[in-house]
Amino acid sequence: MDRTAFVKINRTYAEKDMNRLTFSDRKKWILAVIWLLFPIGLWAAEGKKESPKPEPSPKDEYYTVQKGDTLWSISKKFLNSPWKWPTIWDQNKDVPIPDPHRIYPGQRIRLIPRQPQAAVPPPPAPVAPAPLSVEVIPPSLPPIQPPVMPKPPKTAYYTFSKINQVGFIRKEPVMPEGTIIRVKGDKNNISQWDTVYISETKGTTLLVGKRYTIFRTPDPIKDGAAVIGIQHFLTGVLEITNTEPPFATAKIIESYRPILINDRIMPYNARSPRIPIVESPKGLEGKILFSEESVKVMGEFSTGFINKGEQDGVAIGQQYTIYKPFNLKQDVTSINRLNLGSLIVVHVEQQTATILITNSETDIYAGTPIIAQ
Repeated sequence: MDRTAFVKINRTYAEKDMNRLTFSDRKKWILAVIWLLFPIGLWAAEGKKESPKPEPSPKDEYYTVQKGDTLWSISKKFLNSPWKWPTIWDQNKDVPIPDPHRIYPGQRIRLIPRQPQAAVPPPPAPVAPAPLSVEVIPPSLPPIQPPVMPKPPKTAYYTFSKINQVGFIRKEPVMPEGTIIRVKGDKNNISQWDTVYISETKGTTLLVGKRYTIFRTPDPIKDGAAVIGIQHFLTGVLEITNTEPPFATAKIIESYRPILINDRIMPYNARSPRIPIVESPKGLEGKILFSEESVKVMGEFSTGFINKGEQDGVAIGQQYTIYKPFNLKQDVTSINRLNLGSLIVVHVEQQTATILITNSETDIYAGTPIIAQ
């Protein structure tokens, strides 16, 4: 039944009294109404359906925040990674978004267009393996070791604390720079810390603060009839405290031995108490001249002089054996001499040397022979 026929039937039924319709007519009228209203109901039902929310395009530049959104979820949805949310926050400082963990529905935020996925390049074609090559390695030679240089022998030392107190014998005496002429207080014995008065030698100038060695020279030393030289007997050290040329005032700093009026002074030169031991010229022989203190008997730690000096090859640090020969006709050798002790050279001059007896088995006297072994 089309719509035109339905209109005609409707008009016909309207003109009739509904109470006079037959059952068959009423059935036809109801079916016509249902058929007419069914499409309208379908259209109305379809109109009530919610239209789906459009998916944001990758090219959208702005997005309105919805309930439940976070920068994390928006970054994951539009930038393919939730970890890019700081980029969105940084692009929307003008919104503003004070706290990136709190955004609110209705806020309009700027987006960065979604980056297209980079195409994954196809795997490279397999490369044919290169032909194996055999490298012939010549036998390695052992590394050349540098020659091992022998270490120099460790130097031995002999320590002599009184080295500055020992004197010497010299052919010509040392020219003094002054002479002690008086001691303050007119004392008989001059000792440490005493004040003395010095007469300057003509042509010399004593300096305040400078130290000088005090010495005296006994009579010339002879070996038989020959004069060996002049002994310089050291008695102490003084320091100049004031000068009024031709005189000076000084204080005794050290007293080795009794200091006397008329003792002389010469520049002070400190010597090291550590004496390196050096080799002695084998077979060199000599003799002890006398004790430095002019005593008859010498022993261990006594100082004295020998009749050999620099011109004979004697040097500081050499050691010699003190011995007594047997009364035999054969040559003096180690089997026919009696060792009495040993000595070390502590100062050397051209013709003589000053020695220290380091060991003695018995009394040592002037004239006792020595030999380098």
